[in-house]
This record gives sequence, C-alpha cells and structure tokens, in this order.
Amino acid sequence: MSTTQPEEVNWDEFEEDQDLNMDTLFEVCTYKRMLMQDIDDQKEKLKRLNEEHRHITEDVIPGMLLDKGLSEIKLKTGEKVTIKKVYTGHIKAEDWLNAEQYLKDSGNDSIIKSECKVDFGKGRKMMEASVLLMQHLREQNLPYKAKSFVHPMTLKSFIKENMESGTENFPMGLFGANIINQAVVK
Repeated sequence: MSTTQPEEVNWDEFEEDQDLNMDTLFEVCTYKRMLMQDIDDQKEKLKRLNEEHRHITEDVIPGMLLDKGLSEIKLKTGEKVTIKKVYTGHIKAEDWLNAEQYLKDSGNDSIIKSECKVDFGKGRKMMEASVLLMQHLREQNLPYKAKSFVHPMTLKSFIKENMESGTENFPMGLFGANIINQAVVK
C-alpha cells in the first residue's frame, strides 16, 4: 500500500486555531491510518529481507563453496568471500539446571555469572535500607552496581500532576517535560 497525503492539507501552513473542517479531519485521519499500515508493511518487509539475507549468508553461499571443497574464493570484482565459523548458543530456561550441573562437573563453573539485584521500591525507608545494604557490600569488598532513578511512568504521572494542578515555577526543563497533543484514531 502506498500513502497519498491529502492534497488540501499543507502541514507547514496548517494552523491550530483555524476552523475545524470535518472533511479535512477525516482525510487526515484516513492518511494517518494509511501511514500506520505502511509502517506495518515496511516492518514485515524488513523482517523478510533480514531472513533472506540470513539464508543467503548462512546457507546458500556456504553451501555453494563447501560443495566444491572451498572455504574462500575471490570474485572478479576483487572481493574475497570467506566461510567463517561462528558459534552461538542459548540455554533454555528448562535446561538451565542440567547445564549448570554440567559446567560444575566439567570444571567450567567459572563461566557462570552471578548477579544480584534488589528492588527496594520507593520511599525514604527503602532508600535507607538500600544505603545500609550498599554499606555492607562495601565492607565485604563486594562489587555492586547501584543507581537511583525515577521510573518513566512515575515521572510522567508526576509531571502530569504538577502541570494539571498549576504548580507555580514547575521546572519543565529540569524534567525534560513536554506537553504533546496526540491524536488516536481507532
């Protein structure tokens, strides 16, 4: 599907305070739906192209060369095609205990990484608990990563609350606050 922008609307000259024209609004909403369909189509096309690229890279070209006993060849363009071994792996969740035991039994348990993450939640008490834990970890010479942040949804609610309540001198720039008017067409 190809999108055709409504001819009546010049996006650069469209002014928010102009009279609402229902026909123009309908065209713009239709155009918006067409854009979303084009985006979905392009995502699907990209997915197919990536799969085709993977197939040619991992199956077709190696098959052509290896069938002739070659692992490298130079093209007439001067480009060199080489077959390289790439090793990948993924341990399924249901196989983890067996894989872990194998690594231990075979003396390879040093590749097992341990990570500890504690979600303290919000509030002063939780902040104090996190400080105590970090102090204990430092005393034990255990490395840790710590960060303080405001969850994006919490920040969004905070900004909305302050903007809608009319908080004086709310530092919008400090919080990267923006007000966006967004259309949803279903």
